[in-house]
Amino acid sequence: MTRRDMVAGLALIVMGGAYAAHTLATLPIGTLRQMGPGMFPMGLGLLLAGLGVGVAVPALARDVPMPTVPHRSLWMCIGTVIAFALIIPRFGLIPAVVASTIIAALAIRSSRWQVILPMAVLMVPLSWFVFVFLLQIDIPLAQWRL
Repeated sequence: MTRRDMVAGLALIVMGGAYAAHTLATLPIGTLRQMGPGMFPMGLGLLLAGLGVGVAVPALARDVPMPTVPHRSLWMCIGTVIAFALIIPRFGLIPAVVASTIIAALAIRSSRWQVILPMAVLMVPLSWFVFVFLLQIDIPLAQWRL
């Protein structure tokens, strides 16, 4: 059994089942002749759960060792999201993007500062263009609010 496939399959089953159950509890399903607004979302949830079964069941037949999880990369990626969420309301978009880019780049052991710093600098105008210009989200670029 491949543990990764089994976990992924079970996760799909749980998410699909929870989505279908939530849809069933909150939206009228209707009948096949007169479908309600919950019919399609419930079908998607059941389809996702079915795909999970399709991933988990074949994993029982395989006997492959589970690869090791790169814990440093995992924690750095989680830290990136947390840092962005904590920095942006207090200091603005520029410090949040620079800090989160640096933290995310440090998830890769072979990262060099000669690559990380220009990447962080280039992410600032790209982030401004997407969030402020295109999506028109009112985010201060830089501020000092403790």
